[in-house]
Amino acid sequence: MKKSVSIVISFALLCILMLPVAFVGAANEAYTATDYATERIPVVDGKWTTPNEWTDAANPVNLPPGVHQSEKWEYRDGTQIVQYFLFEAYTDNTADAGDYFVLCYDTAIDGGTAPNSNDVKFEIKGHNPSVLTVYQGNGTGWAKYTGAVSLLLANSTISTSTFNSTYPHWIAELRFEKAGIMDISGAGYAPGIKVAWYDASNSAAGVKEWPPASGDNPSKWGIEAGTTGANPNPDVTIPEPLTIASVVLLSFAAVLVGFRFSRKRSSTGDYSAGKINYIL
Repeated sequence: MKKSVSIVISFALLCILMLPVAFVGAANEAYTATDYATERIPVVDGKWTTPNEWTDAANPVNLPPGVHQSEKWEYRDGTQIVQYFLFEAYTDNTADAGDYFVLCYDTAIDGGTAPNSNDVKFEIKGHNPSVLTVYQGNGTGWAKYTGAVSLLLANSTISTSTFNSTYPHWIAELRFEKAGIMDISGAGYAPGIKVAWYDASNSAAGVKEWPPASGDNPSKWGIEAGTTGANPNPDVTIPEPLTIASVVLLSFAAVLVGFRFSRKRSSTGDYSAGKINYIL
């Protein structure tokens, strides 16, 4: 009995300690992407392989008009956290060399006004094939990363999707393991995140960004709130972002419920289409 109470109290203290870490470096909590565990592992071929391939992922709130981003993760073999991303630009149906999708991570959520060594950028640029380049912060900007990123794979196509089945448009999928340069445990598994889309055929629209801030200023990025469970509301856009505080409080509540039930019981786990060239 005393041991169980001690565990609950220890967990509560851990949650309290996590809160400053989560909020000090976080840029904009209004831009939170919830990272749910996948129920369907995507085929990373740059298109919707099945109509429901990505409907188990949450759609972030406050996305710019005309674009989309989804994410979800897989716990592979009980040892690897494998991350998946979907990007769509609904109005981009031309194969321009200057088109790009960008994903940035602040793996330690320590902010800063320039990318540092724990900031990572993935850039998917152009078509036929697209080129994937990985960058790492160097304190003043971005430098090409020459190391290995585990399980790295990306593909893109111009095709229709479940979210926009009327017009063919540019779609890209990205996969990597959250290890090595992408280890986010230092952020309490709630890293900073930034996404950008650019359609070179419509330069007047400029770069569409989520959050609407510079990709070179991690202190103004959003937050990726990881969860251990699947999306409770699949096939729909989550109406409100799940904040770090919510994640911590829900986790603590789950422990309390588990503790209560444990007391009651004791008392009576060759892609070809649109293949991408990698520059590492």
